[in-house]
Amino acid sequence: MAVCAIGLASSMTVFAAEAQAPTERELQLEEMVKELLQRVDSLEKKLEEGKTETAAIKEAVEKKGEEKTAKPTDAKGYWKGGLNFESADGSNKLKIGGRIQNDWYAGSVDNGDFQDGTTFRRVWLKVMGTVYDDFDFKLQYGLENDGLTRWKDLYIDYKGLDITQIRFGYFKEPFSMEELMGNGDLTFMERAPLNSMVNGNDFASRNTGIMFHNGVLDNRMTWEAGVFKRTDAFVNGGEDDATMGDWDITARVTGAPWYEDNGKKLLHLGAAYSHKDWGGDALRYRSRGSYYNRGANTTLVDTSETDANGKLVAGMKADAVDMVGTELGLVYGPFSLASEYVHSEVDSVVPGSPSFDSYYVQASYFLTGESRPYRLGEGIWGQVKPKNNFSLKNGGWGAWEVAARYTNLDLTDTPVATAQGGELDDYAVALNWYLNPFTRVMWDYVHSESDDTTGVNQDADIFMMRLQLDF
Repeated sequence: MAVCAIGLASSMTVFAAEAQAPTERELQLEEMVKELLQRVDSLEKKLEEGKTETAAIKEAVEKKGEEKTAKPTDAKGYWKGGLNFESADGSNKLKIGGRIQNDWYAGSVDNGDFQDGTTFRRVWLKVMGTVYDDFDFKLQYGLENDGLTRWKDLYIDYKGLDITQIRFGYFKEPFSMEELMGNGDLTFMERAPLNSMVNGNDFASRNTGIMFHNGVLDNRMTWEAGVFKRTDAFVNGGEDDATMGDWDITARVTGAPWYEDNGKKLLHLGAAYSHKDWGGDALRYRSRGSYYNRGANTTLVDTSETDANGKLVAGMKADAVDMVGTELGLVYGPFSLASEYVHSEVDSVVPGSPSFDSYYVQASYFLTGESRPYRLGEGIWGQVKPKNNFSLKNGGWGAWEVAARYTNLDLTDTPVATAQGGELDDYAVALNWYLNPFTRVMWDYVHSESDDTTGVNQDADIFMMRLQLDF
């Protein structure tokens, strides 16, 4: 604008000089041009002052924003796999979740009274989180199918050390991949009968103790080792030695030597050991098939014996029990394979210490292309997330999975001739429909065959369905 005005002024000056006798009109035009130039200079100065003031304001605002820091007491809430709350600095976190499992049953057991019907297998509420970065915690409380409420987990995990994390409280001992999994993530409605050797009538997978654990090699290898008081922490002041025994020492190590494509191709290997000081108390192994025990006389193999009144009583007493477990897992795209083996040596009070064995092999395939998830740093299977959640509006059909499992449980080496210990063969097939990561419908069929040491053979055929919400 200034250049144009100057040019115009120059032209007028030249024109005036050549004319030598400017008219009054020309003089007026010259005065107007001078006035215009003055106004242009004034506007340019104001514009520069405005730019300087704007820059100063912007700088002040940015500086103020940098000086403002988040207070630890500030918090935000959001939904991610449950209801979450988190402090503004991220050092404190809280997550609230739950689990509902409604089961339906129909079937029969030879010489037993299996009851058809429905029940709420589990209704649980859990709260977990982090306190000032270094402390994790978990509280899980549940209503069981027997109508009783129990604490399922109650522990604190200190993770302020690089070499190890330290967990203390009431939680699962590190033994068996399937047992350590949450029951909401299982492929089948019930764990394999092998589980009766880990979490059976006398054994409890959860005990009060202290455990050191960590993940190494990018969490592809895990190790866990702990000492546990084998009691119900909420009965008789924390001790019930007459029925629960004494101390356990339990350890587990896992590795994923092959891990590709974010876990869509992997090989899992694991091993565990547990020594249980039993103190000469009664010990009992028993199992049904892989179904929930509804009704009377549905237990198929049992190391107990029958007394004069026809009542089953513990058939052996033990000073100690030693268990060894091995694990194998394979994922190759939508196909997965899993297997475990457990061997138990009983140091009985009387001569003839028995040993028992169990194993299972299971395979599954996702018809919709998903892969079974694997939790690095824990060495267990995780929660299935469909590629497309079920939605009639958007056209998604969720994830569909078919699975089959065979389990063998050998309790024939019982030291009591009148015990029902024997061999159990269990066959299970499943169809799972994952509507979304938190909602699932399951259909299982189980056929179990037992051949006990008393000469009594029993078969069971059970159909089951579960409606599950787990978040």
